[in-house]
Amino acid sequence: MGQGQPTQSRASNSLLQGAEAEVAAGILPTALSDQENRMSRFLRFLVVFVIFFHLVAFIGEVFLWMYPSVHEFSLKRLDVPVDVGLYEQALILKTLFVNQGFYNLFVACGGILGFWMRVNGFKQSGDVLLAYMCLFAVGAGVVLLFTTRAYIPGVLQSLPALIALMLMYRNSSSESDV
Repeated sequence: MGQGQPTQSRASNSLLQGAEAEVAAGILPTALSDQENRMSRFLRFLVVFVIFFHLVAFIGEVFLWMYPSVHEFSLKRLDVPVDVGLYEQALILKTLFVNQGFYNLFVACGGILGFWMRVNGFKQSGDVLLAYMCLFAVGAGVVLLFTTRAYIPGVLQSLPALIALMLMYRNSSSESDV
């Protein structure tokens, strides 16, 4: 047992030295200081809200769609001029809403991955994912606002994401000035 320990520590030291060399070569990220990885509480709240909004949309569109309160809430705001009842419309559109729900899940996953990357030293990549998620949410929210009567969901989808984007841009501009 005593002989295994030196071998294990030599292997650990070798791995550590290899990782240090990769950090120096720019292959692995260095640990960022709290100041470098800083994200204001308000910005963090907005980004988490955007992620949460898309997760809730996923759950509603994939798992709860056929509940009358869920599909009626959405379909009444679509303002579709058809002579088919809301339940029949929900059945017809079920597959499309499941697809849309998974789209929302993947958008939220991009935001979650962006946070994970920031925490693990990949700040720029994480910021790009968070910005893309917010751009996506703004675009989808604007389309929702202009094509339906779903004004509250459209504002809830786009406005927090837009404010988050503006704060991210301001933060990136002030970092590049340093």
